[in-house]
Parts: sequence; structure tokens; C-alpha cells
Amino acid sequence: APLTITTGTLSNAVAGTAYSQTLAATGGTPPYTWALQAGGLPSLLTLNPINGQITGMPTASGWWVFSYPFSAYIVVTDAASNAAAANFVIMVLPAPNTCFTLTVSNGSGGGWYQSHAAFYRHILHRMIKADPQK
Repeated sequence: APLTITTGTLSNAVAGTAYSQTLAATGGTPPYTWALQAGGLPSLLTLNPINGQITGMPTASGWWVFSYPFSAYIVVTDAASNAAAANFVIMVLPAPNTCFTLTVSNGSGGGWYQSHAAFYRHILHRMIKADPQK
């Protein structure tokens, strides 16, 4: 049988929470070797080339991380040098207890709030849309 990656999708990661998912393949001639050929995984997640396991604890260094999907083009190669590839998307979601605070000066909704409110509504909407289960 031809070498095929059987994992369809990767689950999303949560900032500050241990992540582990193993990619699977069938066919070809074992053993398999896994490699990230293009794109990238979120910070502190790594792909084990021997067993196809993606592990680590993703961190978040800014608000943009929560709305940015990481795309990873992963290739598996068998002992006979046959290869199969697939593109996977993974997002880092904020921890469930993450709080966002917005301070308004003088209770008047000053200029800064007025000019940035739409932006923050957009970011929060994308976070909720990325993981509607939360």
C-alpha cells in the first residue's frame, strides 16, 4: 500500500497548557521519519522525527498569537524513501481563565477607547470564533 498520512487535523493548543498529538501514517515500509518541511509550529511545540508526536507547552507573547493560525507542511518518509505530505493548521488559544481588562479614563469613554474599541471587539470575536466551545 502507498505511504499515506492518516491524521486529518490537529487540535488547537492552549497557551500555558501541555500539548501532545501524534501524527499517524499507514502503508509504505516502516520505520517512518517525520519532518516539518515548510511553515512552522507555535512557539515551544516540536515534532519528534521518530514517532511523529508534536509536544510542548505553547506560550503567547502578544495578542496577535491568539488570532494567527500556524500552518505546518509535514512530510513522512519511509525506509524505502517513499514520501507523503500534508498541511496542518494549528492555533494557540488563550487559557480559559484569561481576562482582558479595558480601562476608561474619567468614565467618559475618552478618545483612546473610542478609536480602539472596534479593534478589540474584532480580536475578541476572532478568539471566540476560533474556539466556540469555550
